[in-house]
Amino acid sequence: MVLVDPQTQTDPSFKSTRLYTRMTASEVRRQLIEQFGYSDKELPSSETIRRRLNDLGYTLKRVLKTKPIKKIPETEAIFEQVEQINTEADNDPHTLRISIDAKVAVKIGEFDRGGKTRMPTTSLDHDFPTETTLIPYGIFIPEYNELFLFFVSSKLTADWMQGY
Repeated sequence: MVLVDPQTQTDPSFKSTRLYTRMTASEVRRQLIEQFGYSDKELPSSETIRRRLNDLGYTLKRVLKTKPIKKIPETEAIFEQVEQINTEADNDPHTLRISIDAKVAVKIGEFDRGGKTRMPTTSLDHDFPTETTLIPYGIFIPEYNELFLFFVSSKLTADWMQGY
């Protein structure tokens, strides 16, 4: 429904397919009159609208946020150890801190990605085979605020990163 969908949320626990809305049937009726120009006599009663909303899967309910999973001792121990190692590395002038990250593969070819250009550009009409696929890979050195970008065509693995 055009009126109800923007005010709708799914079950935050994802345990059901129920849709929860904050709009009452009376409010839906009022909005139909106000926004769509229906007259009072043209519309069914609020009770009929309520039943129809329920039939469509909408349930009136104040939506609660999901409760976070309780802390797991094993995970907390890992985070404590990582924090300790990070603190030691920060305090050791002989330790070089780097951040390594890879992103999703990018297909290379004459494709139109909807961007803007000042030069006339020709692109393929359909999804033809790519020329190649590149994976953006970056190394950041926070201490020096330096970033190094690499684009690799081989499968990006931990073994590949160690060999570079």
